[in-house]
Amino acid sequence: MTDFASIVFSDEGEILKNKLDPDKSYDQIIRPWKSRLCLIYIKHQSFVLDLQIIVLTIISFISKQSALFLITKILIKLRVDEKVIDVCKRKNEPYAYPPP
Repeated sequence: MTDFASIVFSDEGEILKNKLDPDKSYDQIIRPWKSRLCLIYIKHQSFVLDLQIIVLTIISFISKQSALFLITKILIKLRVDEKVIDVCKRKNEPYAYPPP
C-alpha cells in the first residue's frame, strides 16, 4: 500500500540517522506530518485520488522530486494548510510540530 506520507517520507531513515534519540525524533518530526497527510487522504479519499497516489508512487521511483512537486500540486488543489504543503516540498528539513 502507498500514500502521500510514504512518498514524502520515503527517506525517513536518512532524516533520523544523526538524531540522538531516533524514536523520539520520529515522534516529534515525522509522525505529526504523516498523521496530517493521512487525515487529508481520509477527508478527500476517492478512486481518482487512489489512482493519482499509485501513479505518484511509480514516479517517485524514477524521480522523487517530480513526485513531490506533483503531490504539492494536488495538495494545493485540495486547499491543504500551507505548512503541510511546505513540508511536502522537502526543500528544508522537516521540523517538529504538534500532532493533529
